[in-house]
Amino acid sequence: MFSYPSPIRPFKPLSEVLEKRVDKKYYASDYIKQRRKEKHKSAYKLSIWHENKAGNICSYPYSCALRAGASYNYLLVNGERRLTPREMFRLQGFPDTYNIVVNDSQARKQAGNAVPVNIVKAVILKLLPYVAKTMDMTSVLREYEVDYGKR
Repeated sequence: MFSYPSPIRPFKPLSEVLEKRVDKKYYASDYIKQRRKEKHKSAYKLSIWHENKAGNICSYPYSCALRAGASYNYLLVNGERRLTPREMFRLQGFPDTYNIVVNDSQARKQAGNAVPVNIVKAVILKLLPYVAKTMDMTSVLREYEVDYGKR
């Protein structure tokens, strides 16, 4: 019977996901920053602030929701700036070698609609033994450059 794989821990900290130098265009307006900071104080030094449709704000040391088509300002790093497209793809598990060839708006949609890479890999590794029972697993995995049974 199929069972979902256990999460791999520890998770990558935000400090490894976030870029050190960020263009000014990603920073929220002073008005938005002020409103957020009046409503919320984070318990974390580095966090992503999430504002839901009701205006409630919560912050976590990870991102809990990348959604395509959501408000441009609903996720802010420390209540101050938007995530860059590269940061969004990092949160989804894409390597930095992944080439972003579209504008920021399209990249946000792509990252928001993406399934995290590590989840796809984990599910495929769990399913392969069921799907490929009559096939040589080594040749199947070599074709996809996956190391079966390794973490």
